[in-house]
Amino acid sequence: MKPHGEAHDRDKKGYRWSIPSSLTRIEPLCQDTRAILTRHSLSRYSYRTEVLLREFMNNAIVHGNQSDVNKAVTVSMRINQESVELEITDEGPGFDWKAVPLEPPDESATSGRGLAIGAIYADGMFFNERGNQVTLRLNTGETKENSR
Repeated sequence: MKPHGEAHDRDKKGYRWSIPSSLTRIEPLCQDTRAILTRHSLSRYSYRTEVLLREFMNNAIVHGNQSDVNKAVTVSMRINQESVELEITDEGPGFDWKAVPLEPPDESATSGRGLAIGAIYADGMFFNERGNQVTLRLNTGETKENSR
């Protein structure tokens, strides 16, 4: 599947896209992931997956890569018996994820909702030390953990 980025099908369980930092690329990526989840009989995770992808892709493009189309955002999706995992990486400097609260921002705020959305819709949310990569896990079971 390569219509919306460089998607690679690895052993039928892992997918990877590298896309330019353009907000117009988010919708086609969501369409791809929805089709993949349906193909794996996991369409019940489509809504949560799309909410997370839209928010964290937006953050990677706008905040991480400063909307520079010469920089890429890489998205990986892994599917196994226990979970669906999304990994989103940008080329930006990262951010101090330890200092950002998980609570939703004030209603008048125009930014700051990403980690709160991650805490609500992901069963696990993990960042690399630099802060330019997030891994979001949707468990097929009932366990919920956020190890920011």
